[in-house]
Amino acid sequence: MVVHFNCNSNTFLYEGDNINYTTLTIWDYVPALCCEQETDKFQPTAPINLDVYPLSGHPFLSWNNNYISDYWTAIDVYRYAYYNGPPQGFDLIASLGPASTTYMDTRYDFGQGGIAYYKVKKRNFYKSSQFSNMDSVSIIPQKINQEQLFENPNSLDPIYDNYLYQNYPNPFNPTTTINFSIKESGYVSIKLYDLLGKEISTISEKFYNKGLNTLILEASNIATGIYVYILSTKNLRIAKKLSIIK
Repeated sequence: MVVHFNCNSNTFLYEGDNINYTTLTIWDYVPALCCEQETDKFQPTAPINLDVYPLSGHPFLSWNNNYISDYWTAIDVYRYAYYNGPPQGFDLIASLGPASTTYMDTRYDFGQGGIAYYKVKKRNFYKSSQFSNMDSVSIIPQKINQEQLFENPNSLDPIYDNYLYQNYPNPFNPTTTINFSIKESGYVSIKLYDLLGKEISTISEKFYNKGLNTLILEASNIATGIYVYILSTKNLRIAKKLSIIK
């Protein structure tokens, strides 16, 4: 925008721009500070104090919208579900009204085996804010092969990876929960070994349906120490460590 100042009349003159949706030509008279601020063209400030914690069995988000002189029309919620490695690509999971300061993610249940990371940002018709701080909560995994799901978008049957999750709690005494998922239904063996490779106990040996499965290890008769639990099928062998403390 080109601005001219008339020294004789002490007025501002705006050249060839759009003010309040009206196109002005050179030397059109506009009193100084005449216009309402077009706030929707400013970048909103980022939300602050994002806190994520379990509520009613699900991840619950709470934040402050940072009410500095600002304008926004929506709050966007982003999530990254972690299974192995640091958070990478976040996905938009919800767009909320501008007054929203909380959100419950019913997609996941609170538990162990995975971590869900969250962050939020504000936006208006033209611009988005920076992201809030990131926070996380432990979840029960729902390990799905997204590439295969994309290839079968109309399938109501999710396609699971073969995966053995870390037990929870760990360390533990005397019981812990072990989750695992398998692509196909079949016979599964899960056994406990010491660090020398000696078999300590059979945790489970039976037929399991494909998908996410859960079992309980009861270790009241097993000594304190670090052990390895191994999941085996006809085509698969996966191991994790656990600790028993008494």
